[in-house]
Amino acid sequence: MFGRRSQFGFLAVTLTVAFSVFGQVPHLLNDGPIAPDLNTILTRMAQAQAENRARIHAYSVVREYKLYEEKAETPKTQLKAKIEFLPPHSKRYDVLDSTGGIGEKVVRRILDHEIAMTRDPAAVEMSPANYDFRLLGTQQLHGRTCYVLDAEPKRPDKNLVKAQIWVDANNFHIAHLEGTPAKDPSFWTRDVHLTLDFGDVNGMWLQTATQATARVRLLGSFNLVGRDQNYQIENESAFSAGTVVTAKNDGPASTVRKKTAQRRQSRSAALVGAGLVP
Repeated sequence: MFGRRSQFGFLAVTLTVAFSVFGQVPHLLNDGPIAPDLNTILTRMAQAQAENRARIHAYSVVREYKLYEEKAETPKTQLKAKIEFLPPHSKRYDVLDSTGGIGEKVVRRILDHEIAMTRDPAAVEMSPANYDFRLLGTQQLHGRTCYVLDAEPKRPDKNLVKAQIWVDANNFHIAHLEGTPAKDPSFWTRDVHLTLDFGDVNGMWLQTATQATARVRLLGSFNLVGRDQNYQIENESAFSAGTVVTAKNDGPASTVRKKTAQRRQSRSAALVGAGLVP
């Protein structure tokens, strides 16, 4: 079906992506020290990114995803995955627990895309090579002063984001991002919005939370929330570089998921047609 292989891939943009995607972007206030000029900020951002790459160790993280239908308070799907990263470009994942159904396939597509993007981070990083920037002002975010920049992608790439970014004035790392893909992920998906949070994890600046919404033609809106838990520094010898590991589909839990999938066959077919799953 047209566009289905790219659906929701945007969520794994490796900018290495607080949560007001349902509301308006806060009014920008010059409520901190006077910002340096834009070129200085961009130069310091590039330095911070390079220093962070040098500090990245092999690590693992457990990430929890919850997928909601529009206005629903109970998630349609809950899934936990363990993601392992071996610098500089190898990543794999293992699904630890899942309620199954179409939501699991959506999350697996996101994780597959995240792994693929890890192989070429320069193509999507927040830098002048990929974006034009404009300084909007300064703002307090979670008790710290940030420079707020508008980032306009230089090309219509579904892996780039038309966004506003909050750059920490102390370390020049991106602390927060809100935006939309530069190109619709598929014909079936519109009104895509996402927010990403970043923070310090054992001396590394990493993505810590994700939230996204998308409207699927004929099916309505879906909300996806992801939060990272339990980061651990790993022994690099424990990794098989470049291998993607997924959970085995056997045992009682898998049988329950298969029966549930059969009961939802008509709904699943509609989502496949919408491009949510391969």
